Amino acid sequence: MHDYRSLFKKVYHKYGVPPEYITAIIGIESYYGHNRGKFPAFDVLTTLAFEPNRRKKYFRYELKNFLNLSKKEKFNPKNVKSSFAGAIGLGQFMPSSYDAFAVDFNKDGRRSMQTTSDAIAGIANYFKKNGWRKGETVATRVSYQGDRYKGKETGYKHKYSRASLAGIAPKNASWSYNKKVILVKLDRYEYDELWYGAKNFYVITRYNHSSYYAMAVYQLAQKIKNSYKKTYGHILR
Repeated sequence: MHDYRSLFKKVYHKYGVPPEYITAIIGIESYYGHNRGKFPAFDVLTTLAFEPNRRKKYFRYELKNFLNLSKKEKFNPKNVKSSFAGAIGLGQFMPSSYDAFAVDFNKDGRRSMQTTSDAIAGIANYFKKNGWRKGETVATRVSYQGDRYKGKETGYKHKYSRASLAGIAPKNASWSYNKKVILVKLDRYEYDELWYGAKNFYVITRYNHSSYYAMAVYQLAQKIKNSYKKTYGHILR
């Protein structure tokens, strides 16, 4: 994040997504760019599109998007490496997401999720187009009665007003978010850890439809931000 601080600042001012969240996504998806996939994307998508499997319709859609993308961006589809499922680049975009959200941030005439500048901006654009709210919070841990939570439905599909969640309160008393929240339950060995997720938490689940994934992004982002502040004496914005 420090190496690309100037780029992150430009992306933040354009899209409103803090650098630590983009860095966390790249860290989780491609180990900060070190593991972008080793399989030929065309072969992977063709195999998954036509060999028997329950998601072959989805992969035919992604194969079509990949071929259309190669025409638009003028690359040889046989030369692109991907994950075992066809995800591409630092942010591991599937072809349909690549086409919808990738941007030519370095103005070289191509949108390349293999290029650091385009990948950072593409992830920020993905968040913004899915409703990221600049300056708003993401999540906070809450308290409740007992060791196992069995009250309301949890997960990103269920949203509640805070007034309807009697007996639940943020552990951080200064957490002032008053819009609808998601309840996120993390199953620990001896107890359930319960969190409020705000609108921006829901936005992270649009990248990967899992509350556990979104919580991993949130917690890693906080560690990255705190480490950056400790090392350089300020938060990168």
